[in-house]
Amino acid sequence: MSALPESPDPGPASILDQYKAYLQDLGNIGTRNTTSNGFYLSVLTALLGLLALVKPSEGLSDMRGALRVVVPFFALLLCWAWHQTMRFYAALFKVKFEVLRELEVQGGLYPIFERERQLWRSGTWLYRYEHWIPVLLGLPFLAILLCALWTLAKHGS
Repeated sequence: MSALPESPDPGPASILDQYKAYLQDLGNIGTRNTTSNGFYLSVLTALLGLLALVKPSEGLSDMRGALRVVVPFFALLLCWAWHQTMRFYAALFKVKFEVLRELEVQGGLYPIFERERQLWRSGTWLYRYEHWIPVLLGLPFLAILLCALWTLAKHGS
């Protein structure tokens, strides 16, 4: 735990107020995180649905071939952005909980978040690797993109 910056003793009531405000902020961040995950999943689902509606083209004279390249490429970019967003929120939550632990110590409060960390099973797979979910969801789009590029190259030669 890093040392807190020097400041006058705010008193227990002030620390408790800060603690409550920080908890509320943490809840708001959790809501934003959940909303962003829902957004990414909705857009990726729509893009996959769009690709399902695009029949393979007979030739290169229409836009179907381009859609089979552009849509999965965009989906892969979106998966990367989602992956980065999840990593950002994980880092932000880590910092927020560390500050809450420091406030508990400073305010003489029960160390609820430290105790939770002690009891948490650190080997939980989803907790440790959830930011890889967008990467896994990007694999079908990668396969579609590679097939589309292979088809375009085959018809182009």
